[in-house]
Amino acid sequence: MKMQTAQKTEQTATRALSTRQDVIGHIQDTLAQLPPAQQRAAHFVMNALSQVPFMTTTALAEAAQTSQATVTRLVLSLGFRSYLEFSETVSRVVLSELGEAAPPDRFEQSRSHPDPTSLLHQEAQHILQLAALVEGQTFQRVVQKLVGAREVIVVGMGASACLASHTALYLSRLRPGVRSVTTLDIGQAIETLNAGPDVWALVFTVPRITVDLERYLTLLRRCQVPVVLVAEQPANPLIPFASELLVVPVSRSPTTSVPAAMLVLGTLLVDAVAQAQPERTAAQLATFEQLLVRELPQVLPETMPSPQFIFTAASPLEEN
Repeated sequence: MKMQTAQKTEQTATRALSTRQDVIGHIQDTLAQLPPAQQRAAHFVMNALSQVPFMTTTALAEAAQTSQATVTRLVLSLGFRSYLEFSETVSRVVLSELGEAAPPDRFEQSRSHPDPTSLLHQEAQHILQLAALVEGQTFQRVVQKLVGAREVIVVGMGASACLASHTALYLSRLRPGVRSVTTLDIGQAIETLNAGPDVWALVFTVPRITVDLERYLTLLRRCQVPVVLVAEQPANPLIPFASELLVVPVSRSPTTSVPAAMLVLGTLLVDAVAQAQPERTAAQLATFEQLLVRELPQVLPETMPSPQFIFTAASPLEEN
């Protein structure tokens, strides 16, 4: 009975953790009671708290140089019912530091004060702020890297996948050796193993970084592939992977993140690459247009039926 009461007290205490100081203080209060292996994992958590929400138990164990079982036991020792509960608690703390409320909280707040136009004004300001970024030295260095690299890997997973696909599509029309990575699979991993320092990765990351993205960045690091990271915050937990950093603000709607400014940045990078080598750009665009003209007639029939014809032909009412 006393043990059950103690467990309930610990679980109540973990639910009250709302700041970084709360979490670290809670771990420190428990530290002396932990065996050495759990202490080692606990020290890693305290020193790298911002990375924890994006790590699996396996990844955390590897980073802390301990076992997955030790990580699980540590979480239980801290009073959490599971690693998921522990990760969610730390995630709320990290998001609050970034000034971001979780989607359920944002939605509840919006119900009492709906204002769809505020999002438009906010994102318009974010796009205008890109002018200073484009004029900076970091942007110019990134452009030169994208021009001179043997290959460019454009990466975006989860909500960032559309940014990677859009940028890679148009960049591939200007130079050879461009591919996008929007999911982590064995094929992408094997292809990346052939990369090296002469290959550059352009990585888009909006909030809620996926575990697969962290794993792929780890692979890029092992292959010595330098990374241009496009992130919302200079305090992004993926910063250690970056050789160059482009900080672009992201708006929040009640239900989503809105990376419109990041999409515009991708376009600006493509245009800057085009201007950096105008002759190659002209030749590449001409080749693309010739290919399009040659292949399009083979894809489309000579006469396309009108939408009305398509509708009536497919309608069972017309057959009667």
